[in-house]
Amino acid sequence: MMKKKILLRIVAILILILGFIAWKFLGPTVSVPEKKFFYVATGETYSLLEADLRNQEIVSSPTWFNWTAKMIGYNNVKPGRYEIKKGMSLVGLVRMLKNGQQSPVNFIITKIRTKEVLASKIGAVFECDSTQMILFLNSPDSLKQYGLDTNKDGVIDTWQDPTGAVWAAANLPNQPPDTWKQIRAVRV
Repeated sequence: MMKKKILLRIVAILILILGFIAWKFLGPTVSVPEKKFFYVATGETYSLLEADLRNQEIVSSPTWFNWTAKMIGYNNVKPGRYEIKKGMSLVGLVRMLKNGQQSPVNFIITKIRTKEVLASKIGAVFECDSTQMILFLNSPDSLKQYGLDTNKDGVIDTWQDPTGAVWAAANLPNQPPDTWKQIRAVRV
């Protein structure tokens, strides 16, 4: 009778330990950051990623994160913007990072008159410097690649609206004002 009680207690303790371990890996142990997104920079190493997760208090214990990463085989850090959802598990977080399941970045262009303002807005949203973007926009080779610089003077000569119509800058003054309203996007 005594052996049964001891064996029953050992089994109960083992079940509790296994339940705790399963909860740590599969339970909602990941905290959502303030801005809901976790950013991984280009060239970031695994140790920097782990430190960022700990500093932003997304993962409470780096040990559990490391064990999960080793079990899943995560070692190649992929840069991007990752959405951390409420109730996410460590396994879900590591799988998302391993597979590179990034969240899209919504970039809306409104009322921009100069290339400098466009470059600064792009630099604020994406992982590039605004000076690099200015150099790209001022380069005839980069404009030619997208079919925007038709006379090779380094100035954007054509626009394309979402319906597929292409508008040349030289032809716009001859068009009625209603036509000007149809130009909605610059393809850069």
